Amino acid sequence: VFRARARAAQAKQATQDLEGSDSRGSRAVMVTMPEYIFTYVIALLAHHPNFPADHTSNTKPEAYHPFQEMLDFVLQALTAGSTEKSECCAALPFIRKILRYIKSTEDPTEAKCTANLYVLADIALVLVTEVSAAKGWSIGTFPSGIPIPAAFFRAVQPKDA
Repeated sequence: VFRARARAAQAKQATQDLEGSDSRGSRAVMVTMPEYIFTYVIALLAHHPNFPADHTSNTKPEAYHPFQEMLDFVLQALTAGSTEKSECCAALPFIRKILRYIKSTEDPTEAKCTANLYVLADIALVLVTEVSAAKGWSIGTFPSGIPIPAAFFRAVQPKDA
């Protein structure tokens, strides 16, 4: 319980720091937050050799189950021990912002993995919503932009006409 409260206080302080700092300072704070691991987890799982290659309606939902479990494991680890509504509210908006931002990027190394990024971000967004609903937490909004590692993500390039 003490760790959860300390982590919640750290996340709340980081959010306050983000609201009152310049962009360089806020970036340094964000990349040290435990929730930032989602950027790396999503990128890693998108390149997993067992990730379904076909994202059409022909793909069975069970094919994504191992990846859902891995994402849920990370999310549960980040929210473990938090029982009060105020304890984890600062983490969920940051996680959701990361996941939504990933959906506006593409994979810089393999174009075929871009769809994987989007599928994983969608799965994680559903998990975040389920966890917040189950624990009675309000997700809210995150007050700042976020840095995304350029080695794993890049802004979507406009298509030539």
